[in-house]
Amino acid sequence: MDQWSVRRLIDQVLAEGRLSIGDFEAREIMTAYGLRIPKSEIAKTPAEAVEIAAKIGYPVVLKIASPDILHKTDVGGVKVGLRSAS
Repeated sequence: MDQWSVRRLIDQVLAEGRLSIGDFEAREIMTAYGLRIPKSEIAKTPAEAVEIAAKIGYPVVLKIASPDILHKTDVGGVKVGLRSAS
């Protein structure tokens, strides 16, 4: 993604009437501007989350990914420092 792609992304968000961007979109923008960010993937199931964590390497942070939940910590949607699959 380059800076023009960032502009298109922001235009799309505004056209959809959204007032915020999601984590995935934010990560794309930061990467486009050369910021280094931790590895991240989206899992659809708990088993897939365990596979991804094993691939990325522990410890990991687990966050809920939902366009309906802006403040993840308010709903208990963030777990920090997970060191194993259990």
